[in-house]
Amino acid sequence: MACKAANSSIIELSISMIEQCITKKNLSLGKLIHGRLLKSALTLHTLLANRLLDMYSKCGTFDHAQALFDEMPHRNHQSWNTIIGALSHAGHLHAARQLFDEMPERNLVSFNTMISSLAHSGHQMEALSLFRRLRRDSMVDEKMDRFTVVAVAMACARLEDLHAVRQLHAAVVVSGLEMNLIMPNVMIDAYGKCGYAEASSSLFDRMGLRDVVSWTSLIGAYTRANQLEKGLSSVRKNACQKLGIMDGVDFRERATRT
Repeated sequence: MACKAANSSIIELSISMIEQCITKKNLSLGKLIHGRLLKSALTLHTLLANRLLDMYSKCGTFDHAQALFDEMPHRNHQSWNTIIGALSHAGHLHAARQLFDEMPERNLVSFNTMISSLAHSGHQMEALSLFRRLRRDSMVDEKMDRFTVVAVAMACARLEDLHAVRQLHAAVVVSGLEMNLIMPNVMIDAYGKCGYAEASSSLFDRMGLRDVVSWTSLIGAYTRANQLEKGLSSVRKNACQKLGIMDGVDFRERATRT
């Protein structure tokens, strides 16, 4: 009993020290802690191994992260998600996707990590395909959150796929997700990049809270639709409602004069 309590204290202390290594990007100390833990066999503890995995990933030593992951006797969602994110960040997208497909069980974070990595790496069609797979996966209870929406909207915008944007928008509405500031902004931008300024404007008008990104995204939508004056007129009409809006207007007006 005393031994178990002592091990628990060591684990808590080690996790705290590893967290400091992550914050300060202190790889040398992290390796030293890992070495000490190897001698005590406490790296078999999944929680500790996960923090070490995160530390190696965030310090950019992906080979160490991969080696540790391969040696882990027990892995959970966090273990898989961390290594998939690390490999994606390092540009090893194929290896990341291979591990994703090998996961015994996936959660929303797993899908978000992979969808975002694909969208950022120019594999937009694959990102949308994976999003559709997420929607069909009966093993994943939560089907989307704001991270999903941002990643999928980016893929839709880069493909200029209006049908996909509409599908995403419908899925968001059906899901009942709270539309915080980020999600309407990315949807306004996605509709705009697909040339559908009217939908961007409709979303914008329904927003309770707007920021400079909201306004510049709306102007960008009108610009892409060759309706810049209409966009500027809308902004001028409402310019008193938000501070900083005119910065976006001035930027766009200067851009059209150059």
